Amino acid sequence: MWRLARAGLRARPGQAVWQFVLGVLAIGAAVAATLYADGAAAETQRLRYASAEGADRAITIRGSVAAGGGLVQAERLADTLGAIGARAGLRAYGTVELDAATLGGAQAGSVQLVAREGACDNLRVSGRCPAAAGEALAAADVSGATGVAAGGRLLVQAPGAAPVRLRVVGTYRAGDDASAYWAGRDDFAADGRLTATPVIVQPATIVAARPKTVKVRIDLVAADPAGVSGDAGVVTDVLADVRRALPVAFTVEPGLVPLVRGAATDREVLRTGIVVGASQLVALC
Repeated sequence: MWRLARAGLRARPGQAVWQFVLGVLAIGAAVAATLYADGAAAETQRLRYASAEGADRAITIRGSVAAGGGLVQAERLADTLGAIGARAGLRAYGTVELDAATLGGAQAGSVQLVAREGACDNLRVSGRCPAAAGEALAAADVSGATGVAAGGRLLVQAPGAAPVRLRVVGTYRAGDDASAYWAGRDDFAADGRLTATPVIVQPATIVAARPKTVKVRIDLVAADPAGVSGDAGVVTDVLADVRRALPVAFTVEPGLVPLVRGAATDREVLRTGIVVGASQLVALC
């Protein structure tokens, strides 16, 4: 830009030179201000997402399906919703859940069996991840409280279902970067801290319990805030298409939509303020 100004100084003497320089400075200030505003807006969006609660960082779909064949339908639904969410930069994570009770002595209590795609990749695992029916990964704090460690066994039973004996093949704690993956769930706080203690299993383990129905949830997650559409209209359209694709019994929690709208408002305020401020500075010259 300085080279352009110097060329103008040589080619346009007198008042024209000053006008030319001011024009070059105005253009440069506008470009720089826009770039700075974009960077500031991106950082503001990152901070807004980082501080949001899990339910506010995802569009969450919930419902119940019949065990067995219903799980195949749920998998197809997850694929459909994933394709819809991808238009706004969202990633779909499907989960199958079964509420059960642990049986026997000191282990008696309630537990939720959870089969979620990629769970072990987003946890700090001691031992190994479940790979077959009947294997389980228990939260470290829970396994310690019940006296169950890797290699131990849990007997669980869902209402109206058969008891299932689980072999604990490992324990887990929340990873430092688990918050994005677990967005939409209340198992983890915004900073990745464990707030609930599901037992991670394979879907075959839940099917083996022979429940009549299982819970299904699909989270459309802002895994990378920088990749999420900054256009609130795009996210609103995605939400509308998600609702149209759902079976009657499913519900939607649109927690992400207000977050995107707020981020869009922040971005426009920053851009307007910075560009106007830069223009005023040039005018003062």
